[in-house]
Amino acid sequence: MNDPDFEAFLDQWKTKLEEAKSSLQQSKERMARYVNKKRRPDEDFQVRDLLLVSARNITLPQNIMHKFNHRYYDPYKVEKRINEVTYCLELPDNVQFHNAFHVSLLK
Repeated sequence: MNDPDFEAFLDQWKTKLEEAKSSLQQSKERMARYVNKKRRPDEDFQVRDLLLVSARNITLPQNIMHKFNHRYYDPYKVEKRINEVTYCLELPDNVQFHNAFHVSLLK
């Protein structure tokens, strides 16, 4: 296996592989910078804080038009933090949706 053509091919192949890895890493960093520009800073709500809930994912009766409805609903108290991006809120008994919300739906 001391063929000089094979050794040259192998060296060229390794060089191209390193260039491809480098280009992929640069592309990954560029995409991350672009995406992170538009992200909101991490919200750190505390227990007992009052938060508004977005109406974006809340289904309404068919006779109510969305464009005339509220964009956010009443301030509710934070009951607990489930994980980094999910909060559990204290909702009244008459509310018909789940009490866990992603941070992007809270304000």
